[in-house]
Amino acid sequence: MVMEYIDGEDLGSLVENRGFLAEAEALHYIQQIGEALTIVHNNGLLHRDIKPHNIMVRSGKLEAVLIDFGIAREFTQNLTQTHTQILTF
Repeated sequence: MVMEYIDGEDLGSLVENRGFLAEAEALHYIQQIGEALTIVHNNGLLHRDIKPHNIMVRSGKLEAVLIDFGIAREFTQNLTQTHTQILTF
């Protein structure tokens, strides 16, 4: 999978550098990532590695982008599957 270059900072580093996010800003990012996950799931994929360091915030914008689909797997609604367990930090 090829993704565009995102000029910005990952959400984990952003919070580490700032110390916190305003509630409205955090909720805005959460909504955007939720919408992205809906699209991902509707296209038959599970991301499997949602964390602040896999969310990029575009420079100069309140726009969050979900990245790192390296361990994504096929998703079939209403079907239970067993996948290899992978832990990331």
